[in-house]
Amino acid sequence: MLGMTLVKRRLFLAALCVMFAAGPAFAAAPATPLTIHLAGDSTMAEKLPEKRPETGWGEHLLEQFRAGTVTIDNRAKNGRSTRTFIGEGRWQALLDATRPGDVVLIQFGHNDAKTNRIATRRRPTTCEISRGSSPTCGSARRFRCC
Repeated sequence: MLGMTLVKRRLFLAALCVMFAAGPAFAAAPATPLTIHLAGDSTMAEKLPEKRPETGWGEHLLEQFRAGTVTIDNRAKNGRSTRTFIGEGRWQALLDATRPGDVVLIQFGHNDAKTNRIATRRRPTTCEISRGSSPTCGSARRFRCC
């Protein structure tokens, strides 16, 4: 794994996660392909041809599986945070498209950390509140959510 690029490492880890989650679906070619839904930001999203060679790892995920066994539904978009992905209705559309047995991979991060715009502030998570921590947005030194 030492010589792998960051994109290849993420792709490998995503494929590994899907294989563990889907398990028996890979033993024999299923009657209907497994659908893997992707929700995320630019590191996962498909890129426009004029942006090449930049690619998101979601573009290459299908190559990791036998032909006809998997379908990829990549809904990741550049510049999205978890809040904007949900606010634009993308999360609900993804949920509406899922069927029993489908796999959903979610990867957000760097857009959630933006502190230069109030619009990107995220709400505190249940986990943060239940641990008794003081929920913060981005850097605690800049501002707090409430």
